[in-house]
Amino acid sequence: MKIIYRTLILMAVTLLAGCGKGGSAAVDDSITEAEVAADSANYVMAMELCGKIDMADTVAPYTERQLCRLATVYAVIADNVRENDAAMMNAVNILGRALELNADSVNAFMKALPVEKQIALRTPLMLIHGRDADMSTFADGDSIFIQDHDIDPDAEHVHNEDSHD
Repeated sequence: MKIIYRTLILMAVTLLAGCGKGGSAAVDDSITEAEVAADSANYVMAMELCGKIDMADTVAPYTERQLCRLATVYAVIADNVRENDAAMMNAVNILGRALELNADSVNAFMKALPVEKQIALRTPLMLIHGRDADMSTFADGDSIFIQDHDIDPDAEHVHNEDSHD
């Protein structure tokens, strides 16, 4: 009798767990609400809704699509609200996480977006690429590289070794 009782309880718990929204679906719904608010030009509400989504959740990591959607909302907010560096910073950080997960999925996501949202994501992308750039290339930026030219400071022109005067 105990086995039947435990089996019924286990089945009921499993059934009830399946009826509720999973973490992924709840996140998708929250992002959808933020997208609707941003698309309606209600940027304050969109920012509040984005802020309620816990990006530090390591128990249920977000998909690259969810990260892309959230980064897009932040980018649209930053594109339309003056003095909103926090939204741009969030767009950069979240889009960077999505790129780390799967750059090809991010590229496919962006290509499917309407042009105005693609434009909004350009700045975060440029900031990400600038953040990740190898700055050693620019280490000696004050020197000028001159190829195949001899410079005589007393001469009035530059003498090219290949030319015949």
